[in-house]
Amino acid sequence: MRPEEYRSRQNTITAALRAVLAPLVRSLRGRPSDAQWAAFLEASYPAIYRARVESWQLAADFYAAQRRAQLTPTRSGETSRRDATTPDTTETDASRQDDTAEPDSARDPSQREETAPRNRLAAVDGGRDESPEVPRRNYPPRTVAAAYRLLRAQLNTLDEGERPPETTTERAVRIAERHARDAGREAIVDAARHDPAALGYARRALSANPCAFCLMLVSRGAVYKNASAALNRDGENEPYHDGCSCVAVPIFNADAWPGREEAEELERQWRASGGTLADWRRHLAEQRQQAADDDSTAPAAS
Repeated sequence: MRPEEYRSRQNTITAALRAVLAPLVRSLRGRPSDAQWAAFLEASYPAIYRARVESWQLAADFYAAQRRAQLTPTRSGETSRRDATTPDTTETDASRQDDTAEPDSARDPSQREETAPRNRLAAVDGGRDESPEVPRRNYPPRTVAAAYRLLRAQLNTLDEGERPPETTTERAVRIAERHARDAGREAIVDAARHDPAALGYARRALSANPCAFCLMLVSRGAVYKNASAALNRDGENEPYHDGCSCVAVPIFNADAWPGREEAEELERQWRASGGTLADWRRHLAEQRQQAADDDSTAPAAS
């Protein structure tokens, strides 16, 4: 399974979640009572939880597929890979580390509870299965309640019985979609953290028009399992904002992982643009404007 297929199948999961959740949000009215709000949370939680389980299951399949593909022996009978303890020699850019708090993606502490190990991965090349289990993090109902505190605050600013604006509905659905996608992202990072065969993971932006912040994180390339760039169980150093379509890709082969060339090119552009997020935004805006200008002046196909 390639990252593009993985993202497409994740989209199918979140589309099903949206179909269930959007009508629930639209059924809310301004100034809901405690009983009405509790009923909404009670109806929302199973839908989000189910989507998270599906996302995790898909991520486990994706991880196993990438593990097999990247660790397949070459014709010489060896795999070209860096030892898992070898530090990344690429110097980490401090300005990109400092900007990771920009997206409004604060996590409730309950999302960082101990993981529940599930699903042992398939063995590589038919050998004895020595791969780690793919963890699945706990997701208690209070996580949904915490995520939707702002939603209730927004509803309380409306007149009693007033319908919420569509922007409120969209914001609430996008929060749920992020929670569902995060289950897959967490599974990749957690599995790579515990898998002796894994070197680390990388972020890939697969949407048509990714934001500057996401592309900045993609330009970092691989996050290796070493003292200076450890994989964090809570994922706080790799935030994903609402509406983000980025995926985490496990790395088993330092010389051949999906997205390596893209990350290297973005790294080159990052440094050439000036090395700050402001410079990066300006560079991407100019690049996209130039592409739009080229499209507008291109001769129409006959």
